[in-house]
Amino acid sequence: MEKKVFQSLDWDISLPTRYEFSLFFCEGLGLSDTQRHLVQYLLFLSFLDFNCHYFPASQIAAAALHLTLQVSEYLCTIQYTI
Repeated sequence: MEKKVFQSLDWDISLPTRYEFSLFFCEGLGLSDTQRHLVQYLLFLSFLDFNCHYFPASQIAAAALHLTLQVSEYLCTIQYTI
């Protein structure tokens, strides 16, 4: 029903992308610019792997964010031990 209403109004509706989910997640966590860029880079790499297209965009963005947080935590640990 909603689809017919949107079509009659000539509205073009699209689904949120991985990038939009990553922006939402990064803003919510208050990540630094470096961390945000790493998330975006990982999302870019996910476009190159066809197996990632089977997962929802929000799940891919959350996975990239999780990996970024794990890498950031590991790098902080290394800096303190050196």
